[in-house]
Amino acid sequence: MATITSFSSNSNVYSDNLYSYLDNPPELLRNSYELVQINTLNICSSPVPEKSFDWKDNQNAFQRLVHLADLPDKWDGYSAPKFSRHQINRAIEIFQSIQDYSKEFKIDWKKIEPFIAPSSNGSILFEWSGKRFALRNLEIYVPLEIKQSLEYLKTDIGLNHDIEGEFQASQISDLLDWLVKI
Repeated sequence: MATITSFSSNSNVYSDNLYSYLDNPPELLRNSYELVQINTLNICSSPVPEKSFDWKDNQNAFQRLVHLADLPDKWDGYSAPKFSRHQINRAIEIFQSIQDYSKEFKIDWKKIEPFIAPSSNGSILFEWSGKRFALRNLEIYVPLEIKQSLEYLKTDIGLNHDIEGEFQASQISDLLDWLVKI
């Protein structure tokens, strides 16, 4: 049995816990039972109520990323595909690289945390825009197909100039440098 632990943006165990989470699809977890371990015996207690995720108000990047697995086919009311385990895991690797960058350059996480959202074309969007990024905006797209390249869109607000392209996950630091080192 896989153990689901609390998902926190302060934890360093994202991938291990998410792998366990995705091994047990959300449909199965909705009616799961809370397990209590007492002297190596597992005892079933009351059902754990499942709350639906609040996509509008919850801005925690990691929670938004994890809950992409909950979205069914056609989640947008049209033809948006379900997000795959491999795609979400690839996005988690990008997320972890962003956190590593934040720690390495001692940048407060709240200042560099991306907004993460599902896209109806099946990609996962990482976005930096708004008040925190008034001079430059960055969008990163994690495509549905694992064989497809990661894509970015850099916007320099002052120059009214967009640059788009493809990149490897190992190049995320270059994009973040462009965003924060003005």
